Amino acid sequence: MKAGKTERFRHSLNALALAGALFIQQANAAELLNYCLNQIDAVGAPAGTPLNRHRQFGQLVLLQDQLKYLAQTGNSDDLGRCTLALQSAMGQYRPQSPPNPEQLSLETQLIHLDKHPLKSITIRSERCWLGVESTPSQTLDLESGSVSRYLNQAEDPLCRERVWVAYQNRANPDADRPLRRYRENAERLAWQASFPSDAHWQLRHTPLTSPVQVEQFLNGLTPDGDRLPWQPAPGSAPLSQEPTQLAQESLGYLIQQFGLSLLPIDERQWQVWDGARLLGYLELSAGESNRQTTLQSHWVGLSPAVVQMVYREKPWYPRHWHQWLAQTAETLVSMAGRPLPYQMQPSSGAGYGFGRALARSEGVQRQLLGASLPPRPLFDATDLYQAQMALAVATQNPWSPTALQRTSDALFERYFARPAPKGLTPWPGHSDWAIAGARAYLPLWYANQGQTLLEQRLSGTLSPEQLWQQLTFLSESENEKGPAEFAEPFERHPRSDQAADNSAI
Repeated sequence: MKAGKTERFRHSLNALALAGALFIQQANAAELLNYCLNQIDAVGAPAGTPLNRHRQFGQLVLLQDQLKYLAQTGNSDDLGRCTLALQSAMGQYRPQSPPNPEQLSLETQLIHLDKHPLKSITIRSERCWLGVESTPSQTLDLESGSVSRYLNQAEDPLCRERVWVAYQNRANPDADRPLRRYRENAERLAWQASFPSDAHWQLRHTPLTSPVQVEQFLNGLTPDGDRLPWQPAPGSAPLSQEPTQLAQESLGYLIQQFGLSLLPIDERQWQVWDGARLLGYLELSAGESNRQTTLQSHWVGLSPAVVQMVYREKPWYPRHWHQWLAQTAETLVSMAGRPLPYQMQPSSGAGYGFGRALARSEGVQRQLLGASLPPRPLFDATDLYQAQMALAVATQNPWSPTALQRTSDALFERYFARPAPKGLTPWPGHSDWAIAGARAYLPLWYANQGQTLLEQRLSGTLSPEQLWQQLTFLSESENEKGPAEFAEPFERHPRSDQAADNSAI
């Protein structure tokens, strides 16, 4: 490539990034809020032709991408105010009623009781601290990081089991009342919106649209790993290859499998092309841990994607390689581009599911790593148990903790071939089960689809181009209306109001 042309591409990439998330990342709080409000004011209210309103909405979507990036790097009151102002502006293009205040309040309570380390336990038995670096007070916060470290270090299996149960029960009894109210309200709002149940409402834009279909799918999966959820993760040796080599070769392999191409800008920046169609710009660099950040999404006809991919610079263990393949596959699939989301944000997971299956292929491991890795379950017993319990919470009507207890005990024994621990009542401590439990099957569904596509690709029955089409088709969301329809003046109908009011659930 000629030097002048390369410089032009580099300047294009820098302009896209600096004009968006990277620019406002460096601004102080006052500048951020002013920048956000000025951008919204500049777009203005919907006006002119449908095409012009479509472009206006596109500018708001790009601002939303910038705010999403900022939310990953920190949070502030000004960021929250900017987000609320943006949602209000976007609501003029995709009309919806205000969210239900009581439901929002209950949802906030459930998330707070679930995610924040509000409780701790005291472990007085010396044998329970064998292998663990204990604090002088011998207390353990009931939050995911502390509990995960304890479970991976403690030697005594009974102590690990009791700590795991305490963590699962961390929201009891505080969340009992808001959980009941939330679920009863959700069922009422779904019915008002003409859905048979809240579970049907949750599933309305997913591949399986009824609880019966989800249950049948989950029942058809057999766990390929039955490790108890409190057992330590199996140990493994670090990979022998250099992290830079692992990251670059894995990226190149996925590009080849998808039938895409990379056009170099410099040694760590590329354009990503699907034939003659530019998907976006990609930057690869070393850092503390594997992560992919979308600075700007690929909205068809509006903007190419701008993506930063950071790989772990310290030696990789097998889990890092599995994570990298899955995340990179999802990132590339997301770069395929989508129409502007008038109806809803697009769903995702097809690329991640394929990447998970790909990383578990012994043939792929030998090709990229020169050796096979220890087996890693694709359908773990814990994941299946949790997906089934999430569905049970989403479909429990009338609300009955007694019935949920029976379901939990039966599912635990089914997947782990032993009775459930005494007193295990996990549903109040999983806010995601209460809010969108019927959708918990999605990672397993995409992994199952990914496994099927991988088998077809490795056998030669799917070409790279066909695989790419299949994955991008799986990632598309359902849009009931086109951009022009949403851009036209909208006359509210009572049923539309009810359905939109339910969107806060």
